[in-house]
Amino acid sequence: MIEISNKIIKKEVELKEFYKVSIPFSNEKLKALHKFSKQKNMNLDTEILKFLEILYQKTVPKMIRDYIEGI
Repeated sequence: MIEISNKIIKKEVELKEFYKVSIPFSNEKLKALHKFSKQKNMNLDTEILKFLEILYQKTVPKMIRDYIEGI
């Protein structure tokens, strides 16, 4: 099950809407991921956001990305 909830975050003057995404993942795998990512000085949130950005760039057509980013 994937859980998505929206949240509005105010940054200075502009309003942006963000969604919180929750996905099921093995506790043991997550613990190992945390442990070894710390050893490599990696931030899991940052790495996941990078992955989502790559997926977004790869999946969403450029014309749509340009429109969304222009909002």
